[in-house]
Amino acid sequence: MSKNDFLNNLKLALNGKVSYSLVQENMAYYSEYIDSQLRMGRSEEEVMDMLGDPRLIARTIVQTNGTETVEEGAYQESTTYDDTAYGSGAYGGTSYHGYNKNPDEYDRRSNEVRVRSIPTWLWMIIVVLIIVCVIGFVFSVVSFLLPFVLPVLVVMFFVKLFRDWLN
Repeated sequence: MSKNDFLNNLKLALNGKVSYSLVQENMAYYSEYIDSQLRMGRSEEEVMDMLGDPRLIARTIVQTNGTETVEEGAYQESTTYDDTAYGSGAYGGTSYHGYNKNPDEYDRRSNEVRVRSIPTWLWMIIVVLIIVCVIGFVFSVVSFLLPFVLPVLVVMFFVKLFRDWLN
Protein backbone atom coordinates (compact mmCIF):
# COMPACT_ATOMS: atom_id res chain seq x y z
CA MET A 1 0.00 0.00 0.00
CA SER A 2 1.33 3.44 -0.86
CA LYS A 3 1.15 6.62 1.22
CA ASN A 4 -1.65 8.00 -0.98
CA ASP A 5 -3.64 4.76 -0.71
CA PHE A 6 -3.24 4.80 3.07
CA LEU A 7 -4.36 8.44 3.36
CA ASN A 8 -7.31 7.94 0.99
CA ASN A 9 -8.50 4.86 2.90
CA LEU A 10 -8.15 6.74 6.19
CA LYS A 11 -10.13 9.68 4.86
CA LEU A 12 -12.88 7.41 3.51
CA ALA A 13 -13.10 5.60 6.83
CA LEU A 14 -13.35 8.88 8.81
CA ASN A 15 -15.69 10.67 6.40
CA GLY A 16 -19.03 11.51 7.98
CA LYS A 17 -18.08 9.98 11.34
CA VAL A 18 -16.04 12.82 12.80
CA SER A 19 -15.85 16.56 12.16
CA TYR A 20 -14.21 17.91 9.02
CA SER A 21 -11.46 19.56 11.07
CA LEU A 22 -10.64 16.27 12.78
CA VAL A 23 -10.42 14.50 9.41
CA GLN A 24 -8.07 17.20 8.11
CA GLU A 25 -6.03 17.15 11.32
CA ASN A 26 -5.50 13.38 11.14
CA MET A 27 -4.74 13.48 7.42
CA ALA A 28 -2.05 16.09 8.04
CA TYR A 29 -0.66 14.18 11.03
CA TYR A 30 -0.33 10.84 9.22
CA SER A 31 1.02 12.46 6.08
CA GLU A 32 3.74 14.22 8.11
CA TYR A 33 4.44 11.05 10.11
CA ILE A 34 4.93 8.98 6.95
CA ASP A 35 7.16 11.66 5.44
CA SER A 36 9.29 11.84 8.60
CA GLN A 37 9.71 8.06 8.63
CA LEU A 38 10.73 8.11 4.95
CA ARG A 39 13.29 10.86 5.70
CA MET A 40 14.71 8.63 8.45
CA GLY A 41 15.50 6.03 5.80
CA ARG A 42 12.61 3.62 6.15
CA SER A 43 10.93 2.35 3.03
CA GLU A 44 7.30 3.21 2.31
CA GLU A 45 6.37 -0.45 2.69
CA GLU A 46 7.97 -0.62 6.16
CA VAL A 47 6.14 2.51 7.29
CA MET A 48 2.80 1.20 6.01
CA ASP A 49 3.39 -2.12 7.80
CA MET A 50 4.20 -0.26 11.03
CA LEU A 51 1.00 1.80 10.81
CA GLY A 52 -1.30 -1.07 9.96
CA ASP A 53 -4.80 -0.91 8.53
CA PRO A 54 -6.11 2.67 8.11
CA ARG A 55 -9.66 1.45 8.84
CA LEU A 56 -8.58 0.28 12.31
CA ILE A 57 -6.87 3.61 12.92
CA ALA A 58 -10.04 5.40 11.81
CA ARG A 59 -12.17 3.25 14.12
CA THR A 60 -9.91 4.19 17.05
CA ILE A 61 -10.14 7.88 16.14
CA VAL A 62 -13.93 7.69 15.94
CA GLN A 63 -14.17 5.84 19.28
CA THR A 64 -11.85 8.23 21.11
CA ASN A 65 -13.72 11.28 19.87
CA GLY A 66 -17.05 10.12 21.24
CA THR A 67 -19.48 10.32 18.36
CA GLU A 68 -23.08 10.75 19.39
CA THR A 69 -25.54 7.91 19.13
CA VAL A 70 -28.37 7.91 16.64
CA GLU A 71 -31.55 9.33 18.06
CA GLU A 72 -34.93 8.49 16.65
CA GLY A 73 -36.00 11.24 14.24
CA ALA A 74 -32.59 12.91 14.45
CA TYR A 75 -31.62 12.15 10.87
CA GLN A 76 -30.46 15.18 8.91
CA GLU A 77 -28.65 15.27 5.61
CA SER A 78 -25.67 17.50 5.15
CA THR A 79 -24.13 19.08 2.12
CA THR A 80 -21.52 17.11 0.21
CA TYR A 81 -18.20 18.81 -0.40
CA ASP A 82 -15.85 17.94 -3.22
CA ASP A 83 -12.13 18.39 -3.96
CA THR A 84 -12.59 21.90 -5.32
CA ALA A 85 -14.30 23.23 -2.21
CA TYR A 86 -11.94 22.06 0.54
CA GLY A 87 -8.63 21.09 -0.95
CA SER A 88 -8.47 17.33 -1.25
CA GLY A 89 -10.97 14.55 -1.06
CA ALA A 90 -14.70 14.48 -0.62
CA TYR A 91 -16.30 15.30 2.70
CA GLY A 92 -19.88 15.21 3.71
CA GLY A 93 -22.61 12.76 2.92
CA THR A 94 -25.27 11.86 5.43
CA SER A 95 -24.99 12.57 9.11
CA TYR A 96 -26.85 10.49 11.67
CA HIS A 97 -25.74 12.49 14.69
CA GLY A 98 -28.72 14.81 15.03
CA TYR A 99 -26.99 17.81 13.53
CA ASN A 100 -25.56 18.84 10.23
CA LYS A 101 -21.93 17.90 9.60
CA ASN A 102 -21.49 20.92 7.37
CA PRO A 103 -17.95 22.16 8.11
CA ASP A 104 -19.11 25.78 7.96
CA GLU A 105 -21.45 25.39 10.91
CA TYR A 106 -20.97 25.13 14.65
CA ASP A 107 -19.57 21.79 15.78
CA ARG A 108 -20.99 20.90 19.21
CA ARG A 109 -18.30 18.38 20.09
CA SER A 110 -15.27 20.61 19.53
CA ASN A 111 -16.93 23.90 20.62
CA GLU A 112 -15.45 25.81 17.72
CA VAL A 113 -17.15 28.11 15.28
CA ARG A 114 -16.16 27.72 11.66
CA VAL A 115 -15.83 30.68 9.34
CA ARG A 116 -18.33 30.61 6.50
CA SER A 117 -16.96 31.72 3.15
CA ILE A 118 -19.21 33.88 1.03
CA PRO A 119 -19.67 32.71 -2.59
CA THR A 120 -18.60 34.98 -5.42
CA TRP A 121 -22.14 35.45 -6.74
CA LEU A 122 -23.24 36.76 -3.34
CA TRP A 123 -20.35 39.26 -3.32
CA MET A 124 -21.50 40.46 -6.75
CA ILE A 125 -25.05 41.02 -5.47
CA ILE A 126 -23.72 42.92 -2.44
CA VAL A 127 -21.56 45.16 -4.65
CA VAL A 128 -24.49 45.89 -6.99
CA LEU A 129 -26.71 46.75 -4.01
CA ILE A 130 -24.07 49.12 -2.63
CA ILE A 131 -23.74 50.84 -6.02
CA VAL A 132 -27.53 51.20 -6.28
CA CYS A 133 -27.66 52.69 -2.76
CA VAL A 134 -24.91 55.21 -3.57
CA ILE A 135 -26.62 56.26 -6.80
CA GLY A 136 -29.94 56.57 -4.98
CA PHE A 137 -28.31 58.74 -2.31
CA VAL A 138 -26.71 61.00 -4.94
CA PHE A 139 -30.03 61.43 -6.75
CA SER A 140 -31.87 62.19 -3.52
CA VAL A 141 -29.32 64.89 -2.64
CA VAL A 142 -29.54 66.35 -6.16
CA SER A 143 -33.34 66.30 -6.10
CA PHE A 144 -33.29 68.06 -2.73
CA LEU A 145 -30.87 70.78 -3.91
CA LEU A 146 -32.30 71.19 -7.43
CA PRO A 147 -35.09 73.64 -6.46
CA PHE A 148 -32.44 75.97 -4.96
CA VAL A 149 -29.62 75.51 -7.44
CA LEU A 150 -31.65 75.55 -10.70
CA PRO A 151 -32.95 79.14 -10.34
CA VAL A 152 -29.43 80.33 -9.50
CA LEU A 153 -28.06 78.58 -12.59
CA VAL A 154 -30.80 80.06 -14.80
CA VAL A 155 -30.12 83.59 -13.49
CA MET A 156 -26.39 83.13 -14.05
CA PHE A 157 -27.03 81.92 -17.60
CA PHE A 158 -29.18 84.97 -18.46
CA VAL A 159 -26.65 87.36 -16.89
CA LYS A 160 -23.89 85.88 -19.03
CA LEU A 161 -26.11 85.94 -22.12
CA PHE A 162 -26.95 89.62 -21.64
CA ARG A 163 -23.31 90.54 -20.95
CA ASP A 164 -22.23 88.84 -24.16
CA TRP A 165 -25.09 90.54 -26.05
CA LEU A 166 -24.21 93.99 -24.74
CA ASN A 167 -20.55 93.62 -25.62
